[in-house]
Amino acid sequence: MIVGMYGSMPFVASSMVVNTFANFKRTSKRRLARHEVIGLKPVLEDIGPDLDEVSFTMRLDTTLGVVPLAALSLLRFMHNAQEVNPVVIGIQYFGNFVISDIDEGWTYLGPTG
Repeated sequence: MIVGMYGSMPFVASSMVVNTFANFKRTSKRRLARHEVIGLKPVLEDIGPDLDEVSFTMRLDTTLGVVPLAALSLLRFMHNAQEVNPVVIGIQYFGNFVISDIDEGWTYLGPTG
């Protein structure tokens, strides 16, 4: 069953394959301009919303039916190409996002990662 998508990367949970995420976090901010006033406290001006940020971790594990090097290769391609892709979890559309950074931790290695 597909539980979500990031562009062409599906998040799947089934009896054969588990390729999902953990620690999903969305951050929304406002952009504020600070104006200094002589003899008074600074005044803040709201100049609009900032870009939302989404972060999560993925475990790419062959025992879960995933080919780690293939999945990582797709993520790196989207990162290097600066692809803008939608994030959808369930029926919730979170918006379009770009992969700004990828952190990797390699614990065990096999023929497919």
